[in-house]
Amino acid sequence: MSDHEDETRSEGYDINQLQAVQWQMRERTYTEMSERLFTQEMVLDILRKVIAVIDMSTHAEVRLHGTCIKLALGMPDQPTMTALAVQHRLTRAAISARVKTIQRNLNLPPSLYMKSEAACKKLSVARRKKLR
Repeated sequence: MSDHEDETRSEGYDINQLQAVQWQMRERTYTEMSERLFTQEMVLDILRKVIAVIDMSTHAEVRLHGTCIKLALGMPDQPTMTALAVQHRLTRAAISARVKTIQRNLNLPPSLYMKSEAACKKLSVARRKKLR
């Protein structure tokens, strides 16, 4: 093996060394952030900011979804599901179903805008009996 081959092998041809270092720094930052603990108030503040962006949408459907998220989270000063349904020309049940889906997907307890799980089960049983 020549001296040139030995020199090439030790240093290699890594032209992306700077990018690799930058990636490692990103991974380190990600790890630090993922291990960070957030208070409930901090999480709610982050959610408020994200939902505020959703609320600025020019699409009514997107804004409706943002309001449904707020209802599922139990954020204060939200319209009733009935008022929201009228505003978007939907049924109250359609709004309730959206909010319920969000609540279940986020693994949250029912918010103050929603019926309890027991009440939902009771209504479901009664509805099934009525449909028979």
